Amino acid sequence: MPRVKYSILLPLHNGGRYLQDCVESVLRQPFPDFELIVSDDHSTDGAADRLHSRPDPRLRLTAPPRRLSMAEHWEFLLNQARGEWLIFVGQDDGLQLYFFELAERLTAQADREGLRAIMSERALFFWPGCEKLYGDRALYFRAEPAIRRKSCRLRTLSALLGLENYFELPQMYTTSLFRRELLDEARRKLGGQIFVTHPQDANLAAIAVSLERKFLFSGIPLGWVGTSPRSAGMAISGGDAEEVRRDYLEKIATSALPYDGPGGDFRLASTELYFWNALLATRQLRTPRANRRLRSRWFRLLILAAAECSLRRDGHFQERHELFRELLHRNRCSSGLVRVLAMAVIGPLRFGCRGAGFLLRRLRRPPLWLRRNRAEAPELTLLDAAGETLQRLREAQFPPFDRTGKI
Repeated sequence: MPRVKYSILLPLHNGGRYLQDCVESVLRQPFPDFELIVSDDHSTDGAADRLHSRPDPRLRLTAPPRRLSMAEHWEFLLNQARGEWLIFVGQDDGLQLYFFELAERLTAQADREGLRAIMSERALFFWPGCEKLYGDRALYFRAEPAIRRKSCRLRTLSALLGLENYFELPQMYTTSLFRRELLDEARRKLGGQIFVTHPQDANLAAIAVSLERKFLFSGIPLGWVGTSPRSAGMAISGGDAEEVRRDYLEKIATSALPYDGPGGDFRLASTELYFWNALLATRQLRTPRANRRLRSRWFRLLILAAAECSLRRDGHFQERHELFRELLHRNRCSSGLVRVLAMAVIGPLRFGCRGAGFLLRRLRRPPLWLRRNRAEAPELTLLDAAGETLQRLREAQFPPFDRTGKI
């Protein structure tokens, strides 16, 4: 089959309530040179049935032969793709309605500079039912007309120490594009597959920072990061969706992909540990010296201290205390020393970074900043939010939009 410029990959499982907004945010755009591939992992809510009557040649439907873990499902879906640039979109996420115009500018610049990973500012959308963890928020959108190169090495260290989240790294998910050549190189070095551990977004972030020195960053969001009661991340982090949590953990437990070793139990739900585990699992992508550094005693102590800091900050340390003790024992690390490092090093470092970040944001306020709460917009959908942000960009003639409203 002939190549296309972009592959938009949508893994689906019982997301019927959100699917229409996600699909429409892609297909409503007139850009011709892309494919949207929706893979239904044996949903029981008939989520994908309505797509069979959607007459659009850019849409393709598929399904794995059996139920898969999320990482395995993403691997299955990735193997169907024909695009030069690829991006995953979750069932409760979506693309901005200017995605392809912006992506054309970004990919052209990335090609000129020899960069194979693109990341953008994150725009957040919260579906009803997320109030327990996220309060009354409905959407958060900020944009600035900036395109910068960022260091993979510096951002990797920052994510491991919890100074920022690995979600801020290129991970080929909702706000991030990967060139096919980057994935092909990773597949060759990883023995014929992309996904070698869980969770899948940490796996992709580990690939990007291991094979690339820099990535291209856009201050204008490419997509919407959606959160809903069907989000696995929300269920693992402490949401009310016990059925989603149980199903997700069961799939991981029965998956052919491992999650074990220094990163401890998956139920710890620590982004620092998830990312560290992903780096350890993709050791073929890096030099032996870099891998020894990742496994060194002091590096382990710092990462465990960062994980403890995050668990205490989020109020999960007591309920996951036994799992954390097992993690310390597995890594042969003293709980006292880890706690001292958490309080004396990681905590102050994070406080300083947050303060510096706050000052920078005050000094460099973005030209466009939009918030909505559920109380003021109870019926707001993701597609409504995408339409509103597009209109605001046009009205402000926000670069790179010109006076005609085009990018």
